[in-house]
Amino acid sequence: MIKNIKLVIVDVDGVTPTYIAAEKYENQLEAAIADEQVAPSEAVVKSDEIAKSDEVYAADVLIAKKSGFETKLYTKVIDSLGISGLTYMTASSVDGLADLVKNNSFKIVLFDKGCDGVDIEEIVAAIRGRSTSSLLNSTIALVDDGRGDDLTKYLNLVDTIVPNVINKDILDSLFAKFL
Repeated sequence: MIKNIKLVIVDVDGVTPTYIAAEKYENQLEAAIADEQVAPSEAVVKSDEIAKSDEVYAADVLIAKKSGFETKLYTKVIDSLGISGLTYMTASSVDGLADLVKNNSFKIVLFDKGCDGVDIEEIVAAIRGRSTSSLLNSTIALVDDGRGDDLTKYLNLVDTIVPNVINKDILDSLFAKFL
């Protein structure tokens, strides 16, 4: 953990620096210090990068399943987990999923590879792009429909692949690991 680090925000026009708490940017600072890009005593960040980091997650979890029935079952199981403060949103179509991930950040995006018309690479690129621009990391969990497709092509794209089994233990484990 970083302690006693002063974060200096330098305005693009060279206006007097402003100081903020380093805790908010701990991961970025630790990586920069480890790579010796900045000295441990001070880190410099441009003001436009700070503005992006003020964004917040739209919800903890985004769920996109291939049918409304499956979506409803997933949300019931999530509600039954009793995780205090856990929020989720659902996408009712591939277009809705694409729109949500382009315009919002989520801690976990759980989507079904069996959704009609889903372009997994496009969805993943949108999620990663949003994570980069907002400075909010998202975990991508691909739900495998069990059709025997070769999953190795998805291993480098997503963070985890979960079976298409509506199971309290699997969801609880997923949330414990990534939330």
